[in-house]
Amino acid sequence: MSLTPQDISTILEIESRGLNLKDNLDLLLPEEVTLSYLSGLCLTERGTVYKHLLTNYIEDENYHQKIKGGTIYVARAAALEMRRHYVK
Repeated sequence: MSLTPQDISTILEIESRGLNLKDNLDLLLPEEVTLSYLSGLCLTERGTVYKHLLTNYIEDENYHQKIKGGTIYVARAAALEMRRHYVK
């Protein structure tokens, strides 16, 4: 994928305002998201996303589960990969 002149202009404008692309990613997607939130982003049922997470990712590296409450948190990198996988 190559950047168009408009894309480059947009990137330069963002950086001139003191924000780099990583800062913008932090604003759009936090370091980790809940499995429920991720399934909403992927427009896929939670169970399907959960099964994909278990079979393709490593616990405590790409995701972790809170003991109290049972909420599953997915790391940003894994969440972005899964979003790309389901939005094809």
